Amino acid sequence: MTTAAPQGPRVLAIEDDIGTIEGLTSELELSYARIAYTDTGSEGESRIKSEAFDLLIVDMRLPWVKSEAVDEMAGLRLLAKLQRGELGELNKETLCVLASAQEFRVDILLERMSENGMAVPNMDGVLRFQKGDEIIPFAARLIELLS
Repeated sequence: MTTAAPQGPRVLAIEDDIGTIEGLTSELELSYARIAYTDTGSEGESRIKSEAFDLLIVDMRLPWVKSEAVDEMAGLRLLAKLQRGELGELNKETLCVLASAQEFRVDILLERMSENGMAVPNMDGVLRFQKGDEIIPFAARLIELLS
């Protein structure tokens, strides 16, 4: 008799640092999380449009497309599109973590987005982490809570 593998929470990591991806994958698979990842904002956008996720871990600074340089506001742009419904219906239960390897002041970036006529995301309820703040154990704990 064969038993089906446990179906854990679906996680999408939008991250361009391979070390962070490997760490998240090895840690979260222990909790039976089903992990997908992309390394650009545009690929993340496509995955969100076509699949349902329980947890999104979004790097704030990553290329929008592979041929471009790092965009310091890519994560915020993606978050604004999510909130406006441009990426389809997002499950109200979906958690979103905005992460960065560098210290950042979200208020300054949001102001700059507004000044440039960009859609500004609502940061209420969005978890913000610097990778130095141990994002991998934190994500593992979120998976435990979602399971």
